[in-house]
Amino acid sequence: MPFFIFILTYLVISCNPVKEPPLVPLSPCVSCVRPLPPPKSSCPIYPIKDQASSLSELVDISLHNHPLTREAWSQARAASAAVTISESVYYPNIDLDLPVSQQDFQKLGNFSVAPVIGQTTFYSAILNLKYILWDFGGGRESGVMSAKEALCASAWNYSWTIQSVMINVVRAYWDTIEAKSDLEAKTSDLKDAKTLLDVSIAKKRAGLATYVDVAQAQANFFKAELNLVSSQGSFENSQAALAVSMGLSPNTPIPLTKPHVIEPGALSVDLDRLLTRTRCCRADLISLKAALKAQAYNIDVQKSALYPSLNFRSILGRLWQQGRGGGSGVDTSWTMDLNFPLFSGFSTLGSIKQAEAQLDKLAANYQYQELTALLNVNNSYTSTVTSLESFKYSKEYLIYAGDSFSANLAGYKNGTKSIVDVISAETTLSDARSQLVNSETTYYRSLANLAYTSGLLASQEVAN
Repeated sequence: MPFFIFILTYLVISCNPVKEPPLVPLSPCVSCVRPLPPPKSSCPIYPIKDQASSLSELVDISLHNHPLTREAWSQARAASAAVTISESVYYPNIDLDLPVSQQDFQKLGNFSVAPVIGQTTFYSAILNLKYILWDFGGGRESGVMSAKEALCASAWNYSWTIQSVMINVVRAYWDTIEAKSDLEAKTSDLKDAKTLLDVSIAKKRAGLATYVDVAQAQANFFKAELNLVSSQGSFENSQAALAVSMGLSPNTPIPLTKPHVIEPGALSVDLDRLLTRTRCCRADLISLKAALKAQAYNIDVQKSALYPSLNFRSILGRLWQQGRGGGSGVDTSWTMDLNFPLFSGFSTLGSIKQAEAQLDKLAANYQYQELTALLNVNNSYTSTVTSLESFKYSKEYLIYAGDSFSANLAGYKNGTKSIVDVISAETTLSDARSQLVNSETTYYRSLANLAYTSGLLASQEVAN
């Protein structure tokens, strides 16, 4: 009999293998699903001291250090473990019980509970086996599929987290480069203001200028110093923000050199194409789609509670008796039962309605997130095109502003221009320097934002 029970169990398991879902593309631009690599290290990795770091090196450091990447990876690992848990329903539950009991038989007055007075000890080994032969509602398969879709959602969320960490570093990097370039521009402004102040003092000593000229030149000089101090503070704050975006302490020194940038070129893709790619390829939207599928399978799981199930139970036990009588024996039994759920206080219906409402909520959230993503792509595209045009005009603006300042300064030296004209030209030159710095960094920031919002941060398709 025990041999027959275990042969039957083996046949049942072999006839009901764990069903793996077919690996199909998740979107038109995703041909296969590959496992994502885990974060390489949980220990902070710092840049080499006194050595300038490139943007790619800073991104690599941030992916090693940032806690968000480790958090998303841990979430994906938990989802993977949930798949294993969900697949356990395809296997039998086997328990082993080892009870020990003792009975004492004594004479009470003129009566006794047994003809023989003594002590008996019972030792048992009971093997319990439970297995679901058939789930008519398909709840097991739906549960596994729901867990696998949740794993897919976690994996794509991990991918989006990586891109989010990358774009934060890129933004902070260009903010720091802009602050550094602005600091250099303010240093040049101070140098020009010092030149004007020296000229005005020299002319006053020669009797060719008044005290008013010197006072205006001094006011202009101290204004340039004030702007330089403010720019220095902005540069230090941007460095701290860059360090934090990399998962480092804000006081971590990060030496940078201004990158060698190529001349900005026209975009190689149009807006309609980017919007199409965003719908199918953005990792967070794919993650939301997978979450929708997982919730749809979860509804099937809740509905399966309305259907019957065929269960198999088996008990194999052995009993040893020590004491009165002694001896041992074997007890075996098996049962197959068809369970029909009749009434559960409407909890099953409530669970189904709750799951359906959750699906509607996720669908609405997906629609909102998709519209927001498309709007961000549209805004990033417009910003990139605008900043490209601004960069072209800013270079011309700086050239003519520099020529104007040089001409006005020369005219002031020979007496054909007033100090007001020179200060006005210097103000224009300072604004032109700031405009060029801002338009250049804004272009590269906008280009990175366009790649990020369209889900193509690692692609070179956006620009030439």
